[in-house]
Amino acid sequence: MRYLGNKTRLIPFLMRALDRIGVEPGVAADPFSGTASVASALKRRGWRVHAGDVMAVSYALQVARVELDRTPRFPAALLADAPRTNDPGILYEELLERLQADPGEHGFVTEHYTPAGASGRRHGRMYFTQRNARVIDGVRGRIDRWSAEGLLDRPRAQLLLATLIEAADRVANTTGVYASFVKTWQPNSERPIELRPIDPTPSVNGRSGCTAYLGPADKLLSALGPVDLLYLDPPYNGRQYPGYYHIPELLATGWDP
Repeated sequence: MRYLGNKTRLIPFLMRALDRIGVEPGVAADPFSGTASVASALKRRGWRVHAGDVMAVSYALQVARVELDRTPRFPAALLADAPRTNDPGILYEELLERLQADPGEHGFVTEHYTPAGASGRRHGRMYFTQRNARVIDGVRGRIDRWSAEGLLDRPRAQLLLATLIEAADRVANTTGVYASFVKTWQPNSERPIELRPIDPTPSVNGRSGCTAYLGPADKLLSALGPVDLLYLDPPYNGRQYPGYYHIPELLATGWDP
């Protein structure tokens, strides 16, 4: 996902710094986790990582990449034509293929963030094409319904949300943040949305217990107590991330009261 301050390209430098210091893997905290790139890299090196952030979009990515050790299967009941007895469940990739093929629905995103809404002549917003927005609305609606019916637990719901958020970001008609849209359709925005699987970071040497947290850094650190490594990467100025990422945040939190 395109995200201000993303440290993906700095991962090799950060890992080399740890090697120079000679810190052995233990318990690490990353309370400003963002896209969870650093937390995921630390987990890959054998750390037991506790990630956190105040953004719900970050929480979804933390669960998908850090808290989960492997891709879970999903209940067969999610698909009407799937067998429901003596079945180990639906593969994540299969579920995404089925969701991808669904024509979607005219919902909140289509109404408010495409020119296709009933108020389109007034706002003319071009964040997504109508086709892509309908898929986004359809998938987001299914996650809500499945969760309400008890068919999705928290980790599976967050994994699907993270998958949807990343897919939507790839076709968003923006320059990387959502403060405004581009006034002409960019090539990426006209491509069909693609729900690509996210690979959770596996635990090393059987070490699991990584967690995701939604909330302020001080509350996470107070709850954790002593840690071996504290990685702090807060915003560098007064920039308010919810304003720059209000659409991904809406996808993460939902919009129904």
